[in-house]
Amino acid sequence: MRKLALGLAALALAGGALTGCSSAGATGASTSPEDAAAKLKNQTITLVVPFDPGGGYDAYARMLAPKLHGS
Repeated sequence: MRKLALGLAALALAGGALTGCSSAGATGASTSPEDAAAKLKNQTITLVVPFDPGGGYDAYARMLAPKLHGS
């Protein structure tokens, strides 16, 4: 239960950090999902799962990875 709470807290912090890094937040302009996808085209995204392999977070990251690939 504690690992779940820590994992959810880490996801919330990471999501907040990524939201603060968007260019739209700094300029006030809205960015469409297509524009955002075009900027990330051919870029490498590294998922770091800070828990033991074979656990729930590992399984979730492995299910999420193909969706990030976009194909």
